[in-house]
Amino acid sequence: MAAGIEFIGIDQDESFGGTAARGGLGCSIAGSPLQARLGISDSPERAIRDLTADQTEADLDWARLYYRSASRWVYDWLVDLGVTFETVLPSEGDSVPRFHLPHGLGARVMALAWERFRTLGADRNWRFGLTVTGMLKQGRSVTGVHVRDRTGVSQDIHGNAVILATGGFAGNLEQLRDLAPKFADVPRLLAGGGPSAQGSGHELAAQAGGYLTHLHNVYGYANGTPDYTDPSGRRGVVVRNGTDWIWINCHGQRFLNEDLTQAGRTATSHLLQQDGATCWAIFDDRVLNDLTVFDHYQQPGREDRRHTARRYLRYSPYARTASSCAALASCIGLAPEKLEDTIAGWHRLIASGASQDLLTGRSLTRIRPLGEGDWHAIQLFPLGRKTLGGVRTDLDCRVISNAGERIPGLYAAGELAGFGGGHLSGANSLEGLMAGGSLFSGRVAGRAAIVDAAMRGAASTELDPSRQVARGIDARDP
Repeated sequence: MAAGIEFIGIDQDESFGGTAARGGLGCSIAGSPLQARLGISDSPERAIRDLTADQTEADLDWARLYYRSASRWVYDWLVDLGVTFETVLPSEGDSVPRFHLPHGLGARVMALAWERFRTLGADRNWRFGLTVTGMLKQGRSVTGVHVRDRTGVSQDIHGNAVILATGGFAGNLEQLRDLAPKFADVPRLLAGGGPSAQGSGHELAAQAGGYLTHLHNVYGYANGTPDYTDPSGRRGVVVRNGTDWIWINCHGQRFLNEDLTQAGRTATSHLLQQDGATCWAIFDDRVLNDLTVFDHYQQPGREDRRHTARRYLRYSPYARTASSCAALASCIGLAPEKLEDTIAGWHRLIASGASQDLLTGRSLTRIRPLGEGDWHAIQLFPLGRKTLGGVRTDLDCRVISNAGERIPGLYAAGELAGFGGGHLSGANSLEGLMAGGSLFSGRVAGRAAIVDAAMRGAASTELDPSRQVARGIDARDP
């Protein structure tokens, strides 16, 4: 509305924010003002080298567009909303710290975004509790959507443009197994996406003729554990911040660098190689003080994530607590001497003064032995967290058809579009590129829809990147 454009926001939830409000919303940004203040030397080119160091599937055009634009179009824009970034964190795959974590996480960012809508008088344009069931078309052009409310009443909503931003399919266990080959034969796989991440947007885009690409690339976490409140046993939560914990397989052996278990860039592949594709995280009371549980189904602000971890440890059948190492081993089905031998070996390694574990590469700097207070264990399983492929778009988020043509009036952004273009990250994303890519591609889609509406009939349907609006995105007012 600030640009004189009217819109209607259609939301399946009953309140604003969606999955973003339940997540961390950390953004991968290279060359930000905060990095400069902290003395971190970074650049878009360096970030792209990190992204592509071990893969060839990333969309380089989109990766360059994102990293060259993110400082202004994501960082500056969020700061203008009132978001504060307190520090920049290192993440696996990054050669320098570039993970910008917002104060208050996703809940606060979405609250600030909603407040901006209210300031602009645009909050009245949102319609909650509606499910889009079909696309409206005239010829090749998309002209609106068919929606249904929770009582079953349907209506058509017409417009000059439709922007799909419905998320991925990581909340849909069947689609995770069907579309991601690495998960097809996993004995126990957990769905770790948000409640609405069911793949519905992919179906809508396909109905309109959109091309779906790289759906086999799913970002899986190794630190997933079943949500004990879910009677189906299909849904998972994410356990994090176990600084001094160790992970053991069903034979009682360590098998990976536990410093690289915050997400899934390498830890998931290690877990999938273990018997049963499962393991146990072992820790003591001191580690428990920092442990957190992230749950996409939990309303923001309802409970501190550390309290969630303690509640989980108390009530989940996949968690154990004992007064000794030997007793904990018995609780998780191991012969006591197996776990005791592993712990003793770990403690000898720490006491040796070595700077690194030669077996896994884990840094031993500031690592402390286990054994303070009670002993705890949580059983972990692979968890499908984010879908890295999706609806193919051009650099302006216009949806591309199977024939390689733009579909007039239809745009896709966020996880639905692989965080940009269909597969911005390729097969192995850097942390924060998903949230950052979602925010960025959403802004690009909105801008392109406005420009196209003003220049209706002038845009070519040829797939010609040199003619796209986003080519000069850095030089424009976001």
